[in-house]
Amino acid sequence: MNCRECLDLLPLCLSGELDALRTDSCRAHFAGCASCCAEFDRMAEVDSRIRTAISSDTLDTAALDRQIRRQIAASSSNRWRKWSVAAAGIAAALMLGIFSYRTSNSADPACVAALTDHQREVVNGVHRTWLVESAAVQSLAAKQGIDTSVIDRLRAAGLHLQQGKLCRLDGHPFLHLVYSKGAETFSVFLRQHSGSPRAIQATDGGSGHASSFETAHVTAIVVGHDSAESVRRLAQLAQAVL
Repeated sequence: MNCRECLDLLPLCLSGELDALRTDSCRAHFAGCASCCAEFDRMAEVDSRIRTAISSDTLDTAALDRQIRRQIAASSSNRWRKWSVAAAGIAAALMLGIFSYRTSNSADPACVAALTDHQREVVNGVHRTWLVESAAVQSLAAKQGIDTSVIDRLRAAGLHLQQGKLCRLDGHPFLHLVYSKGAETFSVFLRQHSGSPRAIQATDGGSGHASSFETAHVTAIVVGHDSAESVRRLAQLAQAVL
């Protein structure tokens, strides 16, 4: 796949609408093309702004439109400009319900960011540097103040660790772990926490689902793209061992 073909498919790649073959081709291209990877990140930033705005209590479509148009003005890519103009034009319509992003309560900004990260880095496979050795992931967890036995407890619960790295959600550092259980692949975001436990809360957006909770020692967000119920079951399993 060349750059032109990849750029034409970026919006579909971002939304998760590509078939498996073309998604894999885009992932392979991203791994060796910094330009296309950066273009995808710019598109993902607009998507993230829209998702965050939709989940807020006050929907300011004018402000969102201004933000998108500022990014258009700052970009030198004609393709990016065309895509962004379309995004700006439909932003208000998305707010009114064409793009559904609803939760039972106001969405947690960290959960919104976790949904975006999972879609971009796990589902779409945007190139990132991951740690794949369990010992390396445990060392990274320790540096973040997270009990390294967490990795072993999740493994003992039947979850297979694939990879891990650090990320930032809503301005806070989280350990991003990617696990599989059977045919399901999902993300577990962990951050050190000292305080009262909090029950599981659900946040749904686009094709992804998140369940977050807090124990006396850790804040956790579990994200998957299968069903909301399967993600909640995984969160309950994680909560039981964390």
